[in-house]
Amino acid sequence: MQEAILEEYGAKSLYQSVINVFGSVTPFSRIVKSEQQHLSTLLDLAKRYSVAVPPLQAATPPAFNSLSEACVAGVQAEIADA
Repeated sequence: MQEAILEEYGAKSLYQSVINVFGSVTPFSRIVKSEQQHLSTLLDLAKRYSVAVPPLQAATPPAFNSLSEACVAGVQAEIADA
């Protein structure tokens, strides 16, 4: 569960960084909401089962030169997660 929480932290951070640079663009604006829902569910489960929640570690958000580059990074992240 802790690994899943860390993955959701990273995914949300990745997609939020795209929005921060390019604005609320599709599909990132939708995906970041999904990642938050996943994270909220995992945090609720962790609390229910007394699983320690790993801290959110501040990291330098990735930088993208284009939306195409951000899309490639998103696909790679989702493949790695699977």
